[in-house]
Amino acid sequence: MEDSLRQFFTSRSDLVDSVGGGYRQAVDTLEAFVLRGGKRVRPRFAWTGWLGAGGDPTGPDAAAVLQACSALELVQAAALVHDDIIDASTTRRGFPTVHVEFTEQHRSAGWHGRSEQFGESVAILLGDLALVWADDMLHSAGLDPATVARVVPAWAAMRTEVLGGQYLDIANEVAADESVEAATRVNRFKTAAYTIERPLHIGAALAGADDDLIDAYRRFGTDIGLAFQLRDDLLDDSATPRSPASPPATTCARARGRSCTRWHSRRPTPPIRPRPSCCAPRSGPICPTRRSNSSARCSSTSARSPGSRTASRN
Repeated sequence: MEDSLRQFFTSRSDLVDSVGGGYRQAVDTLEAFVLRGGKRVRPRFAWTGWLGAGGDPTGPDAAAVLQACSALELVQAAALVHDDIIDASTTRRGFPTVHVEFTEQHRSAGWHGRSEQFGESVAILLGDLALVWADDMLHSAGLDPATVARVVPAWAAMRTEVLGGQYLDIANEVAADESVEAATRVNRFKTAAYTIERPLHIGAALAGADDDLIDAYRRFGTDIGLAFQLRDDLLDDSATPRSPASPPATTCARARGRSCTRWHSRRPTPPIRPRPSCCAPRSGPICPTRRSNSSARCSSTSARSPGSRTASRN
């Protein structure tokens, strides 16, 4: 994925240089931001979805598919650059955010106008460029027309959904809507669909998967994506330390965390089932024969009990 991203940036060098006027330095900042790090979660889920739907990593179309999956990282770059402006974040992955970097550049150079406005303006443009280049990277991957036609609907839906989720997030903040329903809707579209559901969908579409597999991928992706964001929101609303590279929790995130906490508090506490007598703790050592007999009795009891762990797995 790193090589695919680097090769794409290199392929745009001549066009960028032809613009002149400092554009190269601005684009270099975007390139550094993209290649600096990150978990590459979305490309990985897309690639995994392709493999799971029958894709061959040693086949002739593997390189094209890898480039198409890697394009998701440029969508992520656009989202992060813009999100940092919205949230007024000052750091990202241990470095100044893009708008802060250009704010400081303006201030250090002593240019006219407000440094903050310049920084935000440049960051908006670079975020837009990342989103445009994500499309370019997808369409220049070398996929056959039939594959592109299968992928584009899921790709377009993902972009619309993540922007809608972002809008809901800031709208809920100004409306002081901390309901569980509002938080779930934000998490559904801002994170779950964008991070796991649609990347899996894109991977399946790249492989030509049938509707049943795509539906299964999407259901799985929605559930895992919501669980991922709920955990993150709970960290935002608690004293649990976050990664030093993570930006501080925003007002929106803390509100979702409070909603998540309220949702958890409304859930009934599951009953504690008594432990079978054969599994009760004993003092002192247990001889191997006795341990074997106890394990056998416990397995037999568990198999008969409708509330046992064995029964729950089946």
